[in-house]
Parts: sequence; C-alpha cells; structure tokens
Amino acid sequence: MSKDNKDDYTKIWSLEEIDALLSDSVSTRLPKSDMPSEEKTKIIKSRQEAVYNPRFAQNGSTGHNIKTTKIEHSPTGDITPQTGGLPADKYRERFINRPVRNLEKTEDFSGEFGINPEKPIEKHGVITRKSQFKHTQDLSPLPILVSPEEVLLEDAKEQKTTVRGILDADEKEREISEKKIADTLNQIKIDGFDDTGEPVIKTDEAKVEQELYERRKEKAKEFTVNRGVLPDVEKDGVNNSDSDTGNIYSNQSFEKKTRKEVFSYDNDEFRFADDKIRFAYSLKKRYKSAKISLILEVFSFLLLAALSFFPVLGDSVSFKLFGGSEKVFLILSALVTAIGIAAGTKTLKKGFSQIVHLKFGAAASAALAVVAVVIQLLLFFIADGVVLSSIPIYLIVGIGALVFYEAGEVLKYRRTLFNFEFITEINPLYSVESICKEDEAFEIGRGLLLGEPDIKASFKTLFPEKFMELSSKRFISDELSTKLFPVVLALSAISGVIAAVLSRDYQAAIGTFTAVLCIGIPSSAYFSDNMILSEISGKLLDDGAMISGYEAADHFLGTNAIALDSSEIFDVSQCNIYGIKTFHSMRIDEAILFTAAMLIEAKAPLSGVFDSVILGRRELLPPVETISYEDRLGLSAWIHNRRVLVGNRNLLINHNVEAPKKDFERKYLHDGRCPLYLAIEGKIAAMFIVSYEADSILSPLIKDIEKNGITLLIKTTDANITEEFICSSLRLPQSGTKVLSAVAGEMFDECKREVKKSSQTHVLHDGTTYSMLKALSAIFSLSKFKNITMIMHSVGAAIGIAFTAVLSLTSGLMQAGPFKMIFYQLFWAVITVVILKINTKK
Repeated sequence: MSKDNKDDYTKIWSLEEIDALLSDSVSTRLPKSDMPSEEKTKIIKSRQEAVYNPRFAQNGSTGHNIKTTKIEHSPTGDITPQTGGLPADKYRERFINRPVRNLEKTEDFSGEFGINPEKPIEKHGVITRKSQFKHTQDLSPLPILVSPEEVLLEDAKEQKTTVRGILDADEKEREISEKKIADTLNQIKIDGFDDTGEPVIKTDEAKVEQELYERRKEKAKEFTVNRGVLPDVEKDGVNNSDSDTGNIYSNQSFEKKTRKEVFSYDNDEFRFADDKIRFAYSLKKRYKSAKISLILEVFSFLLLAALSFFPVLGDSVSFKLFGGSEKVFLILSALVTAIGIAAGTKTLKKGFSQIVHLKFGAAASAALAVVAVVIQLLLFFIADGVVLSSIPIYLIVGIGALVFYEAGEVLKYRRTLFNFEFITEINPLYSVESICKEDEAFEIGRGLLLGEPDIKASFKTLFPEKFMELSSKRFISDELSTKLFPVVLALSAISGVIAAVLSRDYQAAIGTFTAVLCIGIPSSAYFSDNMILSEISGKLLDDGAMISGYEAADHFLGTNAIALDSSEIFDVSQCNIYGIKTFHSMRIDEAILFTAAMLIEAKAPLSGVFDSVILGRRELLPPVETISYEDRLGLSAWIHNRRVLVGNRNLLINHNVEAPKKDFERKYLHDGRCPLYLAIEGKIAAMFIVSYEADSILSPLIKDIEKNGITLLIKTTDANITEEFICSSLRLPQSGTKVLSAVAGEMFDECKREVKKSSQTHVLHDGTTYSMLKALSAIFSLSKFKNITMIMHSVGAAIGIAFTAVLSLTSGLMQAGPFKMIFYQLFWAVITVVILKINTKK
C-alpha cells in the first residue's frame, strides 16, 4: 500500500505496487492492499492467453532477436555523477551506455504481426539438376535449382528447332516471302512519308550547339522591351524607368549581371554537371597555354646556354662575334632573356603576388631568382668595365627556374585534365569520406579511442565539388619555399656583404649574392612535386580511382579506421559449398531455398555461391521477414510463418535447438572449411560445409594501410567471419582488424545507403574495393613522400649554399658557374623522384 509523506510530499511505493508495474499487466490500475493473490494471477494469465501462439514457440526466457527498424539508446540525460567522481561528459556517457536494439520475444511475434498459421502459403516449384559441386565424404552434392517454367521453355525451344530442321529450303523461303507480302498489305501508307532511300546526313552536335548558341547570343543583343508595356515612373521631371520600381530590364542591371558572369581562367571551377563542355574547353586552353609558355622558355634557355659559353672561351676569342664589345653581348643576352620573361609572365605575376602578400610559394621562388639575375644584368650595364671571364652572369639560372616551374604547370594541367575525364565518364561515382554523425562514428569505432574517431568509408556521390581548387592546392614545394625563402634570402645577403668586404668589388658582391640565392632556392621542387603526382595519378586512373593531390593527403592525416563490408574483402565468386547434410527428412531443395533467401537478403559473402545454385532466379526464393543478425551467432528470420535460423552451432544452442556434437562436424572441417547450419521451427534442418576465399589482391593494400596505424573495421552478417578468420585469410596482423557488432553494423548500413548530393574531390573511385584501397594506399604514401621531399630539397639547399659561398669567397665565382647550378637543381629533382619511385614499388 502506498503512503504519503506529508513532510516532503514524496510518494513511497509498496512491494506489491512495484510488482504490478513490472509485470506490465493489462490492467492499468494499481493493486490495492486487499486485492487477493488469485485476482492478480488471473490478470497476468489473461495477458498470456491473449498472445498465445498455437505453433511451436521457443523458450520464453531466451531473447530471440527480431530486428526492428529502430535503434534505441540507453537513457543518459538523468545520470548524475557522484560527488568526487568523473564529470558526466558525452564521451563517458556514450562509452558506458551502449545503444541497444528494441527486440521482441519469439512467442510475441504472432501478436505483433498478426500471422494466421492457417493461411495457405504459395511456393514455387523447382527442379533439381546436377551441378559442378562435388560431395565430401557422406555429404550430398548441392544440385542446381531451376523452375519448371524454364524447363518447359527450353524443351519448347528444342522441339521448335527440331521441327524447323526437317523443313526443306524451298518451304522456308516461301514462308518468308509470304510473310513479307502480308506485312506490306497490312501497312497503312500516307503520302509524303514514303522511304526515299536517301542517306542520312550526319552532323557534328558540338558544331550545331555552338551555332545555336551564337544565334541566340545575337538575338539577345537585339532584344529590347517596349517601354509602353512597362510603367515609367517619373518624379520631378526625371525618368526613373531604370530604377528599382521601373524597368526591370534596364541596361544598368544587365551590365552588372554581365560583369558577374565574367570569369577568370585561373579561378575557374567545375560547378555543375551541365558545365562539362565549357570547363573541359577552359582546362584544355590552360594546358595549351602552359605548353606554349614552356616551349618559349626552353627556347630562351637554350639560346642563353649557347651565349654562356663565350665568356668561358677567354677575352681574346669570346667577343669577336660581337665586335669585341661586351655591351653588345649583354644587349643580346638581355633580348633573349626578355623572351623567357615574357613567356613566364603568368608565373612572375603569381610570384610577385605571393611576395606582396607574404605567402611565399614555388612561384615566388622562381620570381625572386629572375629578379636577382635581372638586377645583376642591369648592374653590368651600368658598370664601366665588366670582366665576364671572372664574374659569370646567371641569366640562364633565372630562366631555368621559370622552365622548372612551367614544366610543373604542364604536368599539373595534364594530370587535372585526365582526372576530369575520369570523373565525368565514371557513373556511378563514389567518394571516400568520413562518417560525419558523431553517435554513429563513435559506435562504429567503439574501442578505438575514447574521443571521436575519424572513420572513412565509401559513399555514392552525384557530383564532385571543388575539383579545380583541390587539384591546384597545397604542394610540398610551396611549403618548402615558405620555410626556406627568408633563410636563403638572409644567407645570400650575408654572403654578398662578406664578399664585398673581402674583395671590395660590388660586382663580385652582387655575383655572390645572386649565386647563393639561385642555388639555395629549390626551383626544381615544384617540378618534382608534379612529376610524382602525375605518375601516381596515372596508375590510379588505370585502377579506377583518382586523388586530388597533396591536399587529399593532408585531409586523411587524422584517419583512425576504414569501414568495409565482409562481402567486399572476400571474393564472392570463389566461395564454395562442399556438400549438404539434411536432418529430420528435410528436402534438399527447400533447405537450399531457405538458406539462399536468408544469405542473399543479408548480403553475406556466401550469397554469390547460393545465387549461382538457383541460376540467379531470385523469384524462386521465399519471402524473408524481419531478418536480424546476432553477434557472432548468425541470422534469424521468419519465412512462411516459420522461425528460420542460419548460422553456427552456438546460434542453435542459444535458441534451444539441439545441435550435432562437435565430433560429428569435426571430420568435415579441414583446409579452412566451416559449417553452416539451418534450423526451422526449433529443429535442425541441414548442415552445409562451406569455404571462403579472400580476395588476395587486397591483402598487400590492406597491409600497407594498416602500417600507417589504420584499423580495418569489418561489418558482417556471417558468424564464420571473425577477426581471427579475416587475419588468417588475408595474412594480416590480428591487432589491426575488428568485426563490428550487430548494432554498429546496422548503423554502418544506414550510413552506406546515403547518397551524397556532392562530395569534395579528395578521393573518387568507381565503387570497387580494390580501387578504394588503392587510392587510400597512394594517399598514405604521399604523406611519406612529403617528408622525404622536404628533407631532400632542404639538404640540397643547405649543401648548395655552403659550397657556393665557400667557392665564391676563396676560388672565385667561376667555380660556381651557371651550368653547375642548373645541373645541381636538376640532380636533386631527379634523385627525389627516384627515391619516391623506389618507395612506391616497395
């Protein structure tokens, strides 16, 4: 009986009232103290009779998992931490309170879904045929199941072929001619629609669209709106028809709109699917422009290289071709340099912009090298006497920096063009992205870390966004130039000052400054960046994937795990069934159909081999209701109002089904074979001996990914797929693989079903697991390449600065000539690419 405490108005419940509430009785009223125990028993018993199932029911104390669409979380909002305990933050609550599924008992299924056991069940008839499967010991081989309609159709075709083969050739020709005459007589002909027999004229669709666009453009220019149609608002004698309240087609608004539509080729972007032709044309134009600039710069470089030989020949020979005048030689060198500078105007403009905004990149390094050699050339013009045989002119090094950068631009646009063709031709397109929802990501990655894991998965996407921006963003050479730019500039100035003090010759000081600056700036780093990116992208495109570049590598730095389905890492076509053993007079064809229906519905790794048993005729399969996967046990569902289980022996035991002894199944389990049980209505029906074949081509890719600290998360609906089995099949270390729980697997399925309207163009692929893992392996390799490239070019710059400064101050600048600097820069670019290639092959 309840009592009320008048002091604090707190209701105190009796034990009888609590028992009544926990019993979830039909009566909603609370039992009184004088209610007899017989009446309480009657209330509970009436509820049991209301949901009584006349068919076979499992033990009511066993929780049989019937899947519902709702996943519930344990309540966490009313948890109050004890004094002195840890704060109840969201990570702690989510870690302690795991999400659960709303499950019903098997005995409640009839009352829940209203199944009538007396309702007739329609089943498709099947015919068994001999298959390629071989039996093992006393197991029966698995037959091929076909429908009777298909057999009758095949027999009819064979009969028709046999009859037609008896007819002679004359009769066949007579039937064909009679059919043609009958078709002609039955046709209705209208004048003007006769077939003239004239050949169809083929047109160029692109040309027609261009002509149509030009005609519409001309009509738009001539289009005017009659002012008599639209109201003119005049105020104070001023015509305000072009104002906001007047003519909405005013010239002013049209000019503003026109200015907004003007775009720059440098900042142009692929923004919607119908923009494919226009963007491809723009991209090809930029690629062509970069190639022309490179050709002109190489031409200027070769001419300067030829001119640079003359000072080395000596004073008596070097300037005879120039009338013995060094000024003529300098003027000619300046003209050739102007050709290279004009060709690299775009690079110089970009470099100066970076210098002004203090964002030093590869373009800024090339621009600084050009400025240094031009200043040296101008000082030689101003000087009264120039001894070019002792102080070299470094024009070739400045133009060489432009050549290196422009060669990198050509490779970049070429790579971007190939990537664009890939993303516009592949349909459907998939992107590799993070699972963004916090709760889902935490539960799928439960156990990885206490905070929020960054789990990558493959999602179908409709449009790749920020394609050009991500393809042109973040190069290692830009970061390297940012770090080395002020250091090299300072060391060059110090070397120049020391040279001026020691030699007391400003020409030697300027020469030393220019030499140290040109060899210290990593002008070839941008070329090596794009060289390795082009090679990696080319290989990925052949494998059905693409990456945007080093920006994608930075985007994947915080990745903790990659989520995959078990059917993606096992070769579905190579799985096998070695035989079947039936129990309790179970028919083989019905056992196959029930098992195939369950596995195909769950998309298990064995679905492919069972699908081949029925020749892909899934209409033969019975309907499956409320299928559910139980952790490390197997599948449970309802088929034809009967409870069906497909899984391991622990699933049978958990559902109170008598399972065979382990010694019985042990004799079949060898060479990696596994048992798969089928139980119907609480009785074992069949045992299949199956094997799984891992996709061996994925093993090295997964190993490479796991070496970077990435955990492989596997979602499965097959109890035989465990961490140990996956690692032994793919020869992986067990610590880097984890099988998801049933709840996490459902969450992962919900995330995978989501189709992204647009995705950033970091990693895109054709949907296969191989292409996805191949792209991720390349991504993590790029992170290693970044460190290697930074170290190699930094060491090269340090060694170059040290040797150049020492040689210029001791042996003279001729020991640090322009050709040596060019070969030195080229050497570090080549050696960097070679080292990266060796690491890629490993």
